[in-house]
Amino acid sequence: MEEQPPSVPQIVLPDGWNSISPGSSSFLGPVCEGCGWDGDPLGLLGGFGYVNLKALCRRDCIRCQIIALLIETIIRRKREHISYQSCMCFFHGNHIVFVGQDASHFCKKVFLFTSTHSHKTEVPRGIPSSPPERIDTSTDASLLWAQEQIAGHQHCCQPVGADSFVPTRLINVDPNSLNGDVALDDCAPTGSRYVALSYCWGRKTQPCQTTSLTLPYHKKRIPWSTLPKTIRDAIDFTRKLGIGYLWVDCLCIVQGDKEDWERESGRMFDVYRSSYVTLAAVWGKDSNSGLFSSSEGFKPILLANLCLNNQSWPLYMRRYHEPISSQYLSRTGKYPLFTRAWAYQERLIPPRVLYFTAGELAFECFCHSACECGLQYSDLAGHPRRILFEATQTPTKSIGPRAQSNEIAFRNQWLRETHAGIDGDQVTWSSRLTDSQKAWWGMVYRYSCLDLTNVSDKLPAIGAIARQFQTVRPGERYLAGLWSGSLHRDLLWYTRGVDCQRLETAPTWSWASISGFVDPNLGPTDEVILSVEVLDATCCYVDDNPFGVFKSGFLTLRGRLTPCWLREHLRDRVLGTVYHWRSGLIITSDVRIDVLSKVLSCKLLRRVYLLEVGRGAGRNSRERYLLILGRKSKVHQKYFRMGILIFRPDLWFTGHGKSAGSMNTALDRYSPTKTITLI
Repeated sequence: MEEQPPSVPQIVLPDGWNSISPGSSSFLGPVCEGCGWDGDPLGLLGGFGYVNLKALCRRDCIRCQIIALLIETIIRRKREHISYQSCMCFFHGNHIVFVGQDASHFCKKVFLFTSTHSHKTEVPRGIPSSPPERIDTSTDASLLWAQEQIAGHQHCCQPVGADSFVPTRLINVDPNSLNGDVALDDCAPTGSRYVALSYCWGRKTQPCQTTSLTLPYHKKRIPWSTLPKTIRDAIDFTRKLGIGYLWVDCLCIVQGDKEDWERESGRMFDVYRSSYVTLAAVWGKDSNSGLFSSSEGFKPILLANLCLNNQSWPLYMRRYHEPISSQYLSRTGKYPLFTRAWAYQERLIPPRVLYFTAGELAFECFCHSACECGLQYSDLAGHPRRILFEATQTPTKSIGPRAQSNEIAFRNQWLRETHAGIDGDQVTWSSRLTDSQKAWWGMVYRYSCLDLTNVSDKLPAIGAIARQFQTVRPGERYLAGLWSGSLHRDLLWYTRGVDCQRLETAPTWSWASISGFVDPNLGPTDEVILSVEVLDATCCYVDDNPFGVFKSGFLTLRGRLTPCWLREHLRDRVLGTVYHWRSGLIITSDVRIDVLSKVLSCKLLRRVYLLEVGRGAGRNSRERYLLILGRKSKVHQKYFRMGILIFRPDLWFTGHGKSAGSMNTALDRYSPTKTITLI
């Protein structure tokens, strides 16, 4: 039961509150000097505005009455030392923020609502409605809420051509004559609606999988008793939605069949992008956890009774929380699904996602998010899902998977096809990233710290997102996690941890060849003169699909190559020291090694080569951006990436008393131009 003040105040709403059209002059009157409300019911708690609490003077103003009751309740319950003179109030969307102006730095966010179970009639306009304090996501009430959210956003975010795609296999959730069992269907009609499931497998082997042996049996029947609880709950929910098909990876992809997995993993974009809705089991640690949950944590406080037309509605207040969205859930760090790399694109690509959290349902599309408790949020600017949605609205010609040739070759003309500028014989590129470039690296940054059971999935697990970005990067080529239009800049990533391992899932020049956390932020802050030419870039993929499984790739580069020696160490966050004996050059700061040796020794020197990618073009820009390479074959001039460094001669210790200018001269003198292959 909710806690109540000693006596419940009554707030009387004017007649016609629910019947007169929004903005009608019948309600609009003199703007309240205290709270700024103009009398419009829909603006009672909505919008954004500053409230001068010192001027809460109109006793007939409904908003003033509500704010006064809120302050009195907060003071009484929290024993906060606040007053009208020391507090500001902001109406922001559907919640209210109180901020102290004194040294206490008091801040309180509250959410106001009325119960959806108070009456069968329409609740007063301008007052959000919410379920009672206990929510059980398995109930019909939660189902109805989900149906309303899905129906309200059924077409606004649907991609063009989505109705024509049907996955290779789907689970028929309501086949005839199977007495509740389900079956695998590889002949679903074109245009069939289906639900997709995103969930954690867990560490144990899936109790029910489709393999080459079970495939013919699953096409006839999948016994209900063999299915894990999460999949059973998803089937139940799909049936209640009135949808005939469900896609689940462990059943719709043939497990243990490399050819089938490589083909189907390259289609994840289409699978999730074309789904009617994706169910995300965010709180379960494995497939036996289930979808549904219940919560009693809302504990609303009865603030007042709203009286209208001889009826009353309780006005509650409770602690505000952010509207549940993929960004909010991932920041909390307590949901297992949001630690999984595969699940990252599974929540960004679908047009509609229904999150089953530990306590309530939440819904998210490309432009709106809401949770079952009543909070809603429609401003998703900058949200990764919003960025992907805007990509689909861009009227540009996309390059399909097969249109991107396996043999991606582009000569010197490639430089002029990008956004780089030409200045005489010098090619420059601006350090200012486009929105799509920033968004891509932001997603790579977050994706790289997520967990993968199979490291070979590194590129396929983000392939659907990459394919979406192709829409806003027309004419560019996707190169194993990097893009041709910003290739020089993209090469300047670095690792953030000391426990990273080198993978064979991508070329060494790609961030996808590293098992740990990568960051793109070592790039230039000013205009840069390019020091290396890209003569060739070749990437080969399974099924000619650049967004699927990587097979091989290389870059042919021409630039200054400086032979040096590297000593690895881990001291004061410095990972190594680079020596060039002939010039006396010593670089000891910010030498970033991709993968540290298992045994770090201050006496061990390794032969390395510095390849300059670019140098600062501004008057005060003296940085030089270099890759640290190891040589694999002297005969064929094949090299592999080992790390990166930025040479700032005026800031870094260079040794032997040499000046910054002489160090730059020495570096140029001993750096012959060569053509190399970077693998």
